[in-house]
Amino acid sequence: SLLFLKANAFLTPDFTKIGKDPEILSLNPPYLIPGSIIKIIGSNFFKIPISANKVYINNILAKIISAKENELEVRIPRVRNTKDGEIKIFTEYLGYRSKEATIKNLPITFNPPNIKNTNTYLVT
Repeated sequence: SLLFLKANAFLTPDFTKIGKDPEILSLNPPYLIPGSIIKIIGSNFFKIPISANKVYINNILAKIISAKENELEVRIPRVRNTKDGEIKIFTEYLGYRSKEATIKNLPITFNPPNIKNTNTYLVT
């Protein structure tokens, strides 16, 4: 005999976060590498729904990989060759939009090449 079960899961957003302004306390790493992931530590982020968090890096909407109430993991978009970076965060849910939290003057760097399988020889 076969037994089929159907499970419904309901994820409830934290309604106490609606209308609260997010804060940025720190970044890890404290610079931007296009294509990599940055952790934004702060407060008043939405764990559910993740789409209520809006993160812009140099005015480009960034993809949020994961969200907790005090941490966002974000993929840094390919930014133009600029000297400094800027992160803006706000939340928007059920018609309520928070004020923006902003960090400016972030260094933008690029990953160096990864050189593998090299040997060093002493030539005399």
